[in-house]
Amino acid sequence: MWEHWDSWTEDKGFMDPSMNSFNHFGMGSIGRWIYQYVAGIDTDDQMVGFKRIKIQPNPGNGVSFVKSSYKSINGFIENSWQTIGNQFVLNTTIPVNTMASVDLTFAKSGKVHEVGSGTYTFKVIMD
Repeated sequence: MWEHWDSWTEDKGFMDPSMNSFNHFGMGSIGRWIYQYVAGIDTDDQMVGFKRIKIQPNPGNGVSFVKSSYKSINGFIENSWQTIGNQFVLNTTIPVNTMASVDLTFAKSGKVHEVGSGTYTFKVIMD
């Protein structure tokens, strides 16, 4: 998607490149939604700069497996989760100099875990 509809035409090709932006809200908002709501990776508004992050996956709605990573200023945040029957398994890696709140309260048996840098596996039974 470009800044103007005729940014590329078959007979002229690309128009003035100074107006050819590929960075649009419509595309960025979808990416944020996938990271935040599907993968469950989010920033903590109380501790900006990726000093503290939120891991809060949202299983369901026909999605049974997600694998994601995000390159933060402190390193890669990696998150993968899957549902196997009524069991939910989350594997997450928190980069150095970062704390995380891992919220699994979507399940009755789930709770919030406060963790530091490292790789973790969490399992809960889904209701």
